[in-house]
Amino acid sequence: MTMQVAQVAEAMIIRGRNALVNVAGELLTESTPDTPYRKGELRAKRRVSPTGKGAKIRWTARHAGAQNAGQARGRVFKNYTTAGTGKEFVEKNFSE
Repeated sequence: MTMQVAQVAEAMIIRGRNALVNVAGELLTESTPDTPYRKGELRAKRRVSPTGKGAKIRWTARHAGAQNAGQARGRVFKNYTTAGTGKEFVEKNFSE
C-alpha cells in the first residue's frame, strides 16, 4: 500500500510540473504582441524549460536583456518598429 501512495504522489508532482510548464507556455503566447519585433528574433528565440519547482521562461536572443531594459551601453531605445511594443515587455505580462 505504501508503494502505491508513493507512486501516486510522484505522479501528482509530475502532473503539477507539467501544468506549470503549460501555463508558462500560455504566458509566452500572451506576451507575443508586446514583444518588440523587427526581424522576429525576440519572438522566435524563447523557450519554456521545466525546473525542479515548476518552469522557467527564457528569451534566448542575445539582445533580449537590452531590449527589455530599453537601453544598452548608455544608448536608450526609443523607436520600436512595431506599435504597442517596447521596453519592459517581460514585466508587462508577468507582473500581473
